Amino acid sequence: MKYWILTSEYPPYYGGGIGTYSYHLAQLLHKQQVNVSVFVPDRNISHIVEEVLDGIRIIRFSPYYADNSGFLGYEALVSYSFTAVIEKYLGAEETPDWIEAQEYDGIAYYLLQKKHLGYPVLKNIKVIITCHCPSFILLSYNHKSNYALPAYWIGEMEKFCIESADICFSPSHYLVTALQKAGIMRKDIRVLPNPCQLTPASTGENTALPDELLFIGKVSPAKGIIELLDAMRILGRTGRAVKLHIIGDADFYLHSRKKIMSLYLKEKYQDLFEAGLVVLHGTMPAAMVHQYIRRASLLILPSKMENLPYVVLESMNAGTPVLASTKGGQAEIITHKKNGFLYNPDEENSLVREIETILALDEEVLSVIKKNAVQRVKEAYSPEQHYQAKMEQLGSFVQGESPRFPFAPVIENKIRPLPEKDITEPLLSVIIPFYNLGSYLQETIDSIRKADYKNTEIIIVDDGSTDTASIRVLEELESRPGLNIIRKANEGLAIARNTGAAHAKGRFISFLDADDKVHATYYTKAIQVLREKENVHFVGSWVQYFEGSEKSWASFTPVFPYILFHNMINSSSLVYKKASFCEYGLNDPGFIYGMEDYDSVINMMSNGCNGVVLPERLFLYRVRKDSMSRGFNDTNQQYLYELIAEKYAATISLFGSQLYGLLNANGPGYKIENPTMSSVNYSANRYMNAISRKLAEKVKRSPKIRSVLLKLMSKRR
Repeated sequence: MKYWILTSEYPPYYGGGIGTYSYHLAQLLHKQQVNVSVFVPDRNISHIVEEVLDGIRIIRFSPYYADNSGFLGYEALVSYSFTAVIEKYLGAEETPDWIEAQEYDGIAYYLLQKKHLGYPVLKNIKVIITCHCPSFILLSYNHKSNYALPAYWIGEMEKFCIESADICFSPSHYLVTALQKAGIMRKDIRVLPNPCQLTPASTGENTALPDELLFIGKVSPAKGIIELLDAMRILGRTGRAVKLHIIGDADFYLHSRKKIMSLYLKEKYQDLFEAGLVVLHGTMPAAMVHQYIRRASLLILPSKMENLPYVVLESMNAGTPVLASTKGGQAEIITHKKNGFLYNPDEENSLVREIETILALDEEVLSVIKKNAVQRVKEAYSPEQHYQAKMEQLGSFVQGESPRFPFAPVIENKIRPLPEKDITEPLLSVIIPFYNLGSYLQETIDSIRKADYKNTEIIIVDDGSTDTASIRVLEELESRPGLNIIRKANEGLAIARNTGAAHAKGRFISFLDADDKVHATYYTKAIQVLREKENVHFVGSWVQYFEGSEKSWASFTPVFPYILFHNMINSSSLVYKKASFCEYGLNDPGFIYGMEDYDSVINMMSNGCNGVVLPERLFLYRVRKDSMSRGFNDTNQQYLYELIAEKYAATISLFGSQLYGLLNANGPGYKIENPTMSSVNYSANRYMNAISRKLAEKVKRSPKIRSVLLKLMSKRR
């Protein structure tokens, strides 16, 4: 068997449960004679580095491997780099039996997008998503908005990974329930506890010191550290000299207080730190962490949201009693007073009472609980048991080609699916709305002719051109075969597009402005998706600017409610199923300043006609000083958004609370450049804002610089 693991962290550079799981899984599979490869991004390298550790191939690659840093935020860039590296290896090696990835940060987002879009090298791969702790659930526990960009879009990437994987595992029932409450529609998430690799050094009796308490984990609100220190303060008032050791990354930035946690805690609980009742150690090597576990009289996990924490399993293995919150998967490991202890964080002083009760227990009672804990981990979380259960699940999976793209539909589709795909190449009608752009038209037509999709007709809709040179160009083209020129009075772009659609003979249609171009493969790739996926009604792509700019623009498969907030797709370059467009996509001439194509997309989606984006630059947009889009300003865009709000009041009402959150967290949608990047407005000057956002992205991608800046920011407040 050949098995690839995609992970955001792996030893020796890791500090969390994802890295621990990936390491344990890789070791387990290798022990079972499985051919294992681990793919992990590494900021310290510039390309790809391979090494073999303990018989496991580790492939480290630069997060910037795909080189899309100019138009993708960091998490989306990493996801795209993962896909590019996997495509490279699939092109050189046999396809693995399975590819497993985490859901966190959506690292498999583009991999799964391309798989379901039918990209040849990826369409037949089988992908597992093992859930750990998605950010769209975790953020609110850390007192941060779920709606601020890019966090909101990262959550959408994570959701797509969960919904679209061939198989989805969760280590706990708790997380499955949490996912369903968060809107995940998938009903077949399989619960499979993580494996815990036991070693002689990690089991047996501990050497506990009296009244030594221990916390291990990221020092953040979600981990319950504030509630734990509140409990420590109450315990101190009783006169009991208990001491708490905190081990973990304390540079977590607490946005609600504008401070890193280490400074915030030392200020808020100054009395505890000065009295030596609390010691903040920060991160440390695993061997040292284990020493603290073995000498602790009690490990406390007060988390408000957990999946299946390894620190609980490791502590139970080591014979150290564990007290944990009932809010998480640890409640599925621990049976209260039998192999550990649980407290209810919703009950006042429950944590304090349990700590006092446990510390008062005699050693004979604790000894039984410790032995039961070790036995529980051996029985329920052994690597061999995990491997057997996983192989049974994977062995029962039957792969089939789905005729549907994995949208999470909210609105019923009212368009009947196209007939079964045939072997002929159906006609594509390319419609060119034209007004006084004669100097560019031939170049646009040439790009259509050079496209590898040959069964096309070109319809030029002359919207009352007045320029003599442009009229002459049309006259010269009139006698050429395959061109249909329709002349009409000037009524605007919307009616010109609709007129072209009415005259189109093709099963598929596309619009192309008279100064733009397409990549040779665009129409072939788009129509393949439209033919193979019955629930896809339009297809777009990323955009490459030319002439006036060399920049790129990444668009995204549109989803509700985000599409109502910000146009995330290049809606003037789409390829449609003609029947769907003519029913629900016709342009509204009331949008006199533009955005008629954006309105068209919203109308189609409001009637269940969804679309996708091919994540590559297949559309070429000419940047002209006198283009229609250059006429946009805050005033006319606000007016156009009001038209959309009135027209789609019923659709908007379905997503009122989410749109409220997006607007409050990010400001107006028309000022958003890209959902994968920060949306913060740093000043009233949009150009300074763009520069500031780029600097913020660069800082985000450098952990050392970010850590220094956050500490400086914390001290200034």
